Amino acid sequence: MGSVMNFFFTSTWAQAQGGLSGLIPTLQTISYSILAITLLLGVYESFLSGGSVRQLGVTFLKFGVAAALIGNWNAFMTDVVNVGTTFATAFLGANGDLLKQWVTDMNVTITGTSLTSLLENGVSAAAMGAIMVLIIMIAAILFLLCMKLLTLCFVFWGGVLYCMGPLLVALGPSGMVSDITKKYCRSLAEWAMWPALYAMFCTLMVAIQMGNVSAVLGQSNGLPAGIGDPATNNSITLVLTSLLYGVCIIIIPFIAHYIIGGSFAGVAAGIATAIKAGAAIATGGASAPAMAAGGGAGGGAGGAGGGSVGGVSGGGGSVSVPQSGEGSSTSLPPSRTPPRTAARSHSPASTSV
Repeated sequence: MGSVMNFFFTSTWAQAQGGLSGLIPTLQTISYSILAITLLLGVYESFLSGGSVRQLGVTFLKFGVAAALIGNWNAFMTDVVNVGTTFATAFLGANGDLLKQWVTDMNVTITGTSLTSLLENGVSAAAMGAIMVLIIMIAAILFLLCMKLLTLCFVFWGGVLYCMGPLLVALGPSGMVSDITKKYCRSLAEWAMWPALYAMFCTLMVAIQMGNVSAVLGQSNGLPAGIGDPATNNSITLVLTSLLYGVCIIIIPFIAHYIIGGSFAGVAAGIATAIKAGAAIATGGASAPAMAAGGGAGGGAGGAGGGSVGGVSGGGGSVSVPQSGEGSSTSLPPSRTPPRTAARSHSPASTSV
C-alpha cells in the first residue's frame, strides 16, 4: 500500500487520538468485565432457545472477535481511519488537496490587490474595488469557518466513537443487547467514509475545471464581451465558489449517513429541507399569517362538520331543530298511542283508588 494522504481534518484527528490514548487501558478493563457478562448471557440464550449448538458457536465467535478488538483498540481505530484515507488517496490520484490549494490561492488573490492598483482608475473604481476585496475576504473567512467546522465534527465524533467503542463492542456476544453494537459499527463506518467523500468532491471539482482559483477565473472570463465588468465577475465568481465549497464540505456527514443507510432519497430530502428553511428566513416569517389563516379555515370546517352531525342526529324524528330563518312556532309532531295502550286506559281496572 502506497503512502496515505493526510487531510486537514485527519491530521488533527491523529493529534487528538494521541491525547485520548491514555484513557484506553481503563476502558479496556471495564470492557472485559462487560464482555464476560455478555458471554454468559449469550450462553444462557443458546440453551433457552433449545440448546442450539450453532447459536452457542456464534456466541463464542463474537466473544473472540470482541476480545481481539478491545485488546488492540488503538491499532483498530488507526486502521479504520487509514481505510477511509486510503480510498480517498486512490480517488484523488495525482490531484492534491483541493481546499488547501484553494485557501492558498485566495490568500494570494487578496494580498495581491494593492491600494495603488485600486487608485489607478479613479476614486469610484477604487471604492468598488475595495468593496469587492472586502466581500472576497468575508467569503474566505466563511470558507475557513466551514473547514474548521468539518474538522471539529470529525475530531469530536471520532473521539466519542474512540472512547465509547470498547464498551459498546463488549455488548456484542449477547443477542439481547447486540443491536447496540450493530448501530455503533454503522456509525463507525459512516465516520470512516468522510475522507472518501471529501476526496470524491475534490476530484469532481477538478474534473469540471474548478480545482483552483485561476481555473475558476478562466471560466468567468469566458463570458461574452459587454456582460458586466471582468473584475466584478471574477470577484462574484470567487465568492460564490467559496460559499459553494463551504456548503459541500459541511453536508459530507449527512451524505455519509444516508449512503450507509441506503437511503439515497434522504440526501434530496435534506437539501429540500435546507432550502425551505432558507426560504422561510428570507421571507421573514411571512408564512406565519398563512398558517394562522389555514388554522382558522380548519376551525370553520370543523364547525361545519359539527352542524352536519347535528342535522343527522335530528333526523330521527324525535326532535326537529329549527334552521336559521324559520319561525319559532314549529311544534312537535303528535305522538301516536298504540291501540292496546288506549284500550287499557279505558278499562275499569285502571280506575283504582
